[in-house]
Amino acid sequence: MHRISLVNESYQLALAARPQDKVNPALTVATVNFQDHQGQVLGVLLTPWFLGLLLMPEELEGWRDHQIGDAHTENFPAGDFEFTHGWDPKFGAFGCSKIFSTMGEFSDQAAALRIAERAIQQLFIAAAPEVLVADSSPIKAVPDAVTDVDPDLELQAKSQRQGRTDGAFVADDAIDMKRRGLLTGALFGRK
Repeated sequence: MHRISLVNESYQLALAARPQDKVNPALTVATVNFQDHQGQVLGVLLTPWFLGLLLMPEELEGWRDHQIGDAHTENFPAGDFEFTHGWDPKFGAFGCSKIFSTMGEFSDQAAALRIAERAIQQLFIAAAPEVLVADSSPIKAVPDAVTDVDPDLELQAKSQRQGRTDGAFVADDAIDMKRRGLLTGALFGRK
């Protein structure tokens, strides 16, 4: 998989050009668990500024119709993920679905790599089925050992970490809650 080494090389060059205040200095670029997925190459890209799923076509057929910035949805057992199309002069066409849009929460490379590995594993585990409760509203069935992080509490904690008292937080520092929510149990050590 020569293209994977080109992904690493390209993002190492991008790291060198990024402002240092926009990256986590404890992290480096890494490609994690790249594999064949329905005629495409899929894995996790870890950078000091984001962590996301990276999808690259083995053949450009079907991808030629997409422009840079277009998006398409891929279905996985864990749910639907939207991939934004891009082009890199070193490794060609790709789609990226960010899971973390900033990396300030990670203390070191080992922790970020564990999250990346768990993310790709959890992508292929079916999401909990929806069930109806007494008020007829659908909810996700959650195994006894797994509880999701309350997004409101998480946003409140992020606000506090940023030193804000109004409950808001800076959007550029946000984590994609929808994608993270699909993986929360596995990402944060819950089995």
